[in-house]
Amino acid sequence: MKFNTTPIFLASLLLTSGALAPSVNSKPLPKDNAHNVVTLVDLKDFPSWFHEAINREKSVKKKSSLKIKKFNINEKVLGKLKLQESSDTTWYYTIDIGTDSPVECYVFTEFDGPANSLHSMIENSLSAIAELNKKPLSSRYTSALGVGLVGDTPYLALDTLYSVGEGKNKASGILKGLSAATNNSLQICTHNELGYKKAFLNVFTSFINAFIASEENQEFFESVFVMSINDLPLGYAREKYALDEDGDIVLHTDSAMLAPVDASSVARSDSGAREWSMKDGSMINKVSYSIENNVLASSFSLEMRDSKWHVSGELQGKPVNAVLEHNNWLLSGYGSYLAAIELQKSDKISESYPMWVPEADPTSALKVVLSKTPKDPTANLKIDMGPMVMKFLAEKSGIFKHGTIAQGPITIGLQQLYVKGEPQLP
Repeated sequence: MKFNTTPIFLASLLLTSGALAPSVNSKPLPKDNAHNVVTLVDLKDFPSWFHEAINREKSVKKKSSLKIKKFNINEKVLGKLKLQESSDTTWYYTIDIGTDSPVECYVFTEFDGPANSLHSMIENSLSAIAELNKKPLSSRYTSALGVGLVGDTPYLALDTLYSVGEGKNKASGILKGLSAATNNSLQICTHNELGYKKAFLNVFTSFINAFIASEENQEFFESVFVMSINDLPLGYAREKYALDEDGDIVLHTDSAMLAPVDASSVARSDSGAREWSMKDGSMINKVSYSIENNVLASSFSLEMRDSKWHVSGELQGKPVNAVLEHNNWLLSGYGSYLAAIELQKSDKISESYPMWVPEADPTSALKVVLSKTPKDPTANLKIDMGPMVMKFLAEKSGIFKHGTIAQGPITIGLQQLYVKGEPQLP
């Protein structure tokens, strides 16, 4: 059974996550050099003891074994690891790194996604902290957001500054959280202690590397991009291309975004798709989904039956069943790279293609226009997709280094974080 998103895939993410545009007007503070985290809360007026605590660091050198038969993992990770609980779909570990509080790491085979699941874990942890201290949660602020990379695997960072109790009984802390999705599972680690940012990141990195080591990499091309607004990294988009047993192109894409709505709340979005394409860039079929704020927002599949494109799924909880009026070939995600390569080689200024973009309209084929932008010093190609316009700087291979996606007043920046191989088949 086959399922069916690329420059054009990345543009479609804006429609999926359009409601996530942050309403925070203040510019983010400088990035933390420990990893790609942007601080959102100015801590300069906090007492000296607080600053001393948040600047604490230590080197974690001791290692222990992580063994999970389900994933064929038998690796050394930093810290003294102990399995606390496990089931068929979940593993919970504590990792002693020599601080008052251990690092806590979870592995899931059933999950909403790096953004939604990380947010849920932070919420659950804050409730547990209040219960443990026998004091109500009196305040909370999103103190930092970030996107980074472990090997070829992107991760999200979400830090929360919180207080429990009031007056003389008030206690404050920062709950740090990191999440990453590898091929077969989701990993989330948290650390409820001021400081030790680098130590926490190093332990998380070693934990993720254990899962990466067990993966079979058959992709001939993969890339990861950071998505940002006003220099605030909100999330990532990832795509991987491989050949299946029939010689067709299989594309797996996923994205995850966290965006501040106000000082204490964060909107979250996870989406993914799997698409099969012919080597000439024509689509075979596709499935896609999106989860917004822990609710399934959409789930679609497209397949050719009886010489017609059939769509099935749901949108905002309502069933969708339709037949596209367009019954000819559709450009695939892989095909959009081939189109970019060919346009750069030709004397044409632009070219248009029919494409199925469920985030725009799942019941019809969209006319996508790819154009050259000779007068733009920051981009050489542009994609018009209905209400969206994407501009990007592409190499001759079709790979693009950076770009922007604009829809109305919202502009999302895209920056290449990782790339391996080329979109053209070797």
